[in-house]
Amino acid sequence: MKVLCFGEVLWDHIEKEYHLGGAPLNFAAHSAQFGSESHIISAVGKDELGKKTLEEVGKVRVRTDLISGVDRPTGVVEVTMNRGIPSYEIVEGTAWDNIALTAEGRRIIADTEWDLFYMGSLAQRSEANAALLHDGILPLIRARIVFFDVNLRQHYYSREVLERSLARTTVLKLNDEELPVVSELLYGEALDPEALFQRMKTLYRGLELLILTKGPDGADIVTGEGLSSFPIESDVTVVDTVGAGDSYSGSFCYAYFHTGNIPRSARFAQDVADRVVSQPGALPDYGEAILAESRRIAEGR
Repeated sequence: MKVLCFGEVLWDHIEKEYHLGGAPLNFAAHSAQFGSESHIISAVGKDELGKKTLEEVGKVRVRTDLISGVDRPTGVVEVTMNRGIPSYEIVEGTAWDNIALTAEGRRIIADTEWDLFYMGSLAQRSEANAALLHDGILPLIRARIVFFDVNLRQHYYSREVLERSLARTTVLKLNDEELPVVSELLYGEALDPEALFQRMKTLYRGLELLILTKGPDGADIVTGEGLSSFPIESDVTVVDTVGAGDSYSGSFCYAYFHTGNIPRSARFAQDVADRVVSQPGALPDYGEAILAESRRIAEGR
């Protein structure tokens, strides 16, 4: 599976420790743990933290050939935990707000048949990034799945960002806190997930499904055939939830790409998310049981 992600690469500063992160990188890294060929389009600073970032991104098996070095500081996010739930202070003007692409980078993107392209809303907070994504990258992309993780942070989103991104989306992901915000922003009223999907589908005809994650209540998956709920069936001790949504997204898409089976994809995604929330940081090791299941999925067993 060939995965290409666009957006932020940064460091989450959590309780005096630094963890490599950013939702697009987390998604790419989770995909890579399953053996996917994962690339990310991003930027780091020409500083020591930037050098460390490239080294660490390589360690999680994500390709770095589309990460540019720019004259801005490498991104850091201050994460405050409250009973395992994170809140974020996101510094502006960092490297990932100024993503650049070389001619060679554009050639790589255009010449590769990607299985999945990932984009979020946060990296579109700068006009330069939004223009690069919509005018410079998406026209080059040929991908079976175009995944849009709304991933609302602070005030860094708008109706325009949502509408432009939805126009190319096949799989949309929201969490239960984002659902009413997106619904009000787009349609001026609070809609349930099934009604929201149907309203979107009338305009964005490429949309195949909506993933709604609900924390301890599991997830709902909405398609043209209706809504299916997948409650959490395990009992795990939550250490922190940083990156849990990204792990769910990455593992669901991996299983959905290989099988097209929504119930199996949702169960697998929940198993991975349970593993992630039971350990600190966004990118813990999966363990052999999950990796064995990922191999069975890829092999059609």
